[in-house]
Amino acid sequence: MRRRWNLICVFLLLLLLGTAGTAFAAGSVNVEIAGKAVMFSSSTGYPFIDGNQRTQVPLRAAMEAYGCDVDWDQANQTAIVEKSGTTVEVPIGKSYVLVNGKTVQNDTTAVIKNSRTYLPIRAVLEAFGAKVEWNADTKTVEVDAPLDLISVTSITSKDTNDGYRITVNSSEAVKNYKSFSLDNPSRFVLDIAEAKLTASGSSVSEGNSVFSSVRYSQFDSATVRIVVDLKKSVSGNISLAADKKSLYIDFKASPGEGTGKDPSDKPDVGNVTNPSNVPKLDASMRDKLIVIDPGHGGSDVGSVGKSNGQTVLYEKDVNLKIGLRLYEILKNAGANVEMTRKSDTTVGLYDRPVIANDLGADLYISCHNNSSTSSVPTGTETHYNSEKAGENSYAVSSKAVAESVQAELVKALGLKDRGVHNSPRYVVLNRTVMPAIIIEGAFMSNASDLAYLQTDKFVEAYATGTAIGIIKAMNAAAK
Repeated sequence: MRRRWNLICVFLLLLLLGTAGTAFAAGSVNVEIAGKAVMFSSSTGYPFIDGNQRTQVPLRAAMEAYGCDVDWDQANQTAIVEKSGTTVEVPIGKSYVLVNGKTVQNDTTAVIKNSRTYLPIRAVLEAFGAKVEWNADTKTVEVDAPLDLISVTSITSKDTNDGYRITVNSSEAVKNYKSFSLDNPSRFVLDIAEAKLTASGSSVSEGNSVFSSVRYSQFDSATVRIVVDLKKSVSGNISLAADKKSLYIDFKASPGEGTGKDPSDKPDVGNVTNPSNVPKLDASMRDKLIVIDPGHGGSDVGSVGKSNGQTVLYEKDVNLKIGLRLYEILKNAGANVEMTRKSDTTVGLYDRPVIANDLGADLYISCHNNSSTSSVPTGTETHYNSEKAGENSYAVSSKAVAESVQAELVKALGLKDRGVHNSPRYVVLNRTVMPAIIIEGAFMSNASDLAYLQTDKFVEAYATGTAIGIIKAMNAAAK
């Protein structure tokens, strides 16, 4: 009898420990977004307080109530939440989230319970700029309403008496903005905060003696970015209309240039033989073989870029242009370079690492461009594999090259920095024996990125930025 009683006590103790710190009952924890209660049920699961005293909420019900797109990466056990250009990745069991590829530490972890995914609501929603409060009296998580965003309704360009004016029209007074310049290639950038883009299209192709095009996109959930592709390094003068609903960017033409569209207007791609900002490769690294792999080709077209329902670009074509230009730049810098393809030919996915391995390559560079089921994502990202055995025997690591290339590409392309990702699942990263990276330059599913992808400037910036990143990583390893 005594033994039976002991077993019952042990069972009850384990049961209590297994449920301590959590509350799954309906109505035990409430969530309100902009004053409206989020409805949960037995089919969605209910919010609960975890052992770290943090509120966990059912993934899909809570995030969709906030207006997010929700996805699940089964292979990596990661929830992916996206809204207005911001992507939050929440790996199960990890004390951090990734916000547009950048790590943000958290004091609790996402979990799977009863076959449902639960997320720490504060960590995720604050990544989208939400204000999250806890009302202890009502046991309610209170999430503020999204920002009251102004609408950027149109962006136009015209000639003036002494230069050129870009006009940005909005539904309400412009509240906050900032401008800055970028080099290689030259660009003038304007960010309008607390704004959403409702203007049609993604660019204004009004080439003249000062700039070749004006591009615009929803940079993040509350920022509209306007990029002026300059033919030379000049600064724009910004002013506002009396009602602040129109913002003007004025550029002066140089004396004697006149205004109007330049009949010989072409993208300024710099010196196409040897860009001046590309360093020479260290002499000790010139025997190292770099293999460039332009993604897709032949019957495999890759992602398809469409505008107004019409196909305007195949990924395989722009990847090849980038690969060929990267080959030239690296060669001119003193590198030993080969390619998996130099024309529009089909190369199998599993054949690509075999080619690099058989050549005895010291570094593998896969050139790609991205795509999504949503038109919102934009930006540049780079992938590597940290789990590759034997990498220490090579001159430089995959991670070092990935980080260097990502930094230089973001500067060169001027797109959102989506970060560097450890992605051992990719075939070309786990079947190559040497250090290897995959580059995703821009999104063919994003209208602004797609317009940029179709220009010579994009190809030149992608190839030049990648070359600089490779060379800097290899030169640093040589020291």
